[in-house]
Amino acid sequence: MTPKKRVDAIWRRLRRISAAISQDVPVDWEEEHDRIPEAKRPLRRLRQLEAVARANRMIVASFRSVVNAESDPGLPDASRDAPGEEDGDQILDEGRR
Repeated sequence: MTPKKRVDAIWRRLRRISAAISQDVPVDWEEEHDRIPEAKRPLRRLRQLEAVARANRMIVASFRSVVNAESDPGLPDASRDAPGEEDGDQILDEGRR
């Protein structure tokens, strides 16, 4: 394989790994290191990115569970008692007078 073709193959592989990370598909990092040992640094960075993406997904899932719990009909609706945007504008206007 020519050097240019090898570099193209490495980039294609790295893009596939990136797509897997974005779609929350597990990556076998040992296999990837064996397949493209020349890409040690990009693989390390992608693995770090995977960890950040996983943490972000956990935060989003946690947030969604809180939002779903708050929308439980058994709980009081906090938005009824909170001032809306119009109320806030009115309060600001009264403060300017």
